[in-house]
Amino acid sequence: MEWGVDALELDVVITGDSQVLVSHEPIMLPLIMANPDPSKGAANGENIYTMTTAEAQSYRCGTQTHPRFLEQVSIPTFKPLLRQVVDTVSAFIAQRGSQHPLYNIELKTVCEQDSQGHWIFGDDVYHPQPSRYAEIFLREMKSLRIQDHVVLQSFDPRILEALHQQAPDIPLVFLSEDTLKTAAAKLSELSFVPHGFSVYYPMIDAALVEYCQTRGIQLIAWTVNETSDIERLVQLGVQEIITDYPDRALEVRNKLGQK
Repeated sequence: MEWGVDALELDVVITGDSQVLVSHEPIMLPLIMANPDPSKGAANGENIYTMTTAEAQSYRCGTQTHPRFLEQVSIPTFKPLLRQVVDTVSAFIAQRGSQHPLYNIELKTVCEQDSQGHWIFGDDVYHPQPSRYAEIFLREMKSLRIQDHVVLQSFDPRILEALHQQAPDIPLVFLSEDTLKTAAAKLSELSFVPHGFSVYYPMIDAALVEYCQTRGIQLIAWTVNETSDIERLVQLGVQEIITDYPDRALEVRNKLGQK
């Protein structure tokens, strides 16, 4: 926010007491999470969906050095509720008089394919059924009054279908890292044309940019961390970049004079 980014990308999961928790995984990942009891060391993949919010927030992050992000400053903290993030951002806006950012929120589910290509879902194990998941999230979103500042995304087409049915005016984005499918084949998994198509950045070429532009679909690239890759995508016409290094993306924007 201090750097002037215009969107905050984050993932959410559901706790056992039906709260919306900001977390990249539905488990306590040992790489970044520590047990509430320091003598027990790293977390061991505990399932957040079986925990109350208080239990989930008793696990600590920011205490272990991440091998991929050595520049990251260690700040001991906990996984926040979406409400806590929104309250913090709102306080920042009130203090600085800055513009309200877009929340680009991924609703995280467990959805994997086995060796035969059959889908395996984590419903009722790591998260609620899709319709219930959408209901819990949308209720919280409306309570926080951020519906005019959100884009919702997911790899799981079932979640997007449920969101589309329950809140058809909310912009939805289909996430993909499926290199074996064309954009047309991937997007055909939905019964509607989404607001956006967010793909792993090496998949993006001029043909995909043109495909999305001609159909009015916003193309988003994730997660682009190298300056050279950011420059290539911007020059192709990609306007939305998700990155772990917003300072690098802002430098490219300023260099190329892009919005």
